[in-house]
Amino acid sequence: MQYCDETLSMAIAGRAVERLPGFDPQGISGMAWALAQLRLADAPYFDAMSHAVHARSTELGAQEISNIIWACAKLRYRHPSLVESLAARALQITDEFISQHVSNIIWSLARLDCRHPPLVAAMSEYAMRNMTILSAQDLCITAWSVAVLELRDWTLLDAIASEVLPKLKACGAQGIANLIWSCATLLWFHEPLIDAIAFRALETCLQPSSGSSGGSRNTFKPQEQANTAWAFARLAVYSEPLLAAIAASSIAGLPMASPQDISSTARSFAK
Repeated sequence: MQYCDETLSMAIAGRAVERLPGFDPQGISGMAWALAQLRLADAPYFDAMSHAVHARSTELGAQEISNIIWACAKLRYRHPSLVESLAARALQITDEFISQHVSNIIWSLARLDCRHPPLVAAMSEYAMRNMTILSAQDLCITAWSVAVLELRDWTLLDAIASEVLPKLKACGAQGIANLIWSCATLLWFHEPLIDAIAFRALETCLQPSSGSSGGSRNTFKPQEQANTAWAFARLAVYSEPLLAAIAASSIAGLPMASPQDISSTARSFAK
């Protein structure tokens, strides 16, 4: 259940600020997670939480660190000293992390545009050691985050490519779009991955519709589709069937596309 009664949620957040010293670490992180899930950026709670985390960082476990930094990233709450406290604690307990924690943390750093080299290095090292157990979603998130942070760690990226290739079908439209966007952003020319993404995008995301109206059954969101078109253009990869399918579905999706998506798609086809 995810029902947002804003009045109730803000009242709870206000009371939580008053009672925060009595919260255990799970309660502190759980409150932040809940507010982020409900998309309620309650600055007083997050400000108070930041002070509490700084004072009690040694009490935090991997789950609490992951939840707190994810909540901050979800709501784009930027507080450098909070991230520093979380990072310092995370580096002390890296052996407690699991793959979901790692993908949440590196995604959060990317979304917050926070380049914390020691923490990123630790998360990347974890990913390299545990590559075979990362899910398709974890692999896509890690690749996207590395690209956003402009980390040209080719060893890590090539390992991600090798591991994600047999899992590409499980990536979904968003994962496929994120992977090819990552390749293009970093100018990472991994031919087997790029070719497989083109095939999977055409087969899974842009299949011709079986209905009498024709067109394509598109599971890309407008931004994902625009990013995919842009990425193939930037990589100078010309796949006529894929581009034709994107063109057809772009026409159908124009009413829902943002001005930026429309402009990006037009520029991609002009290259």
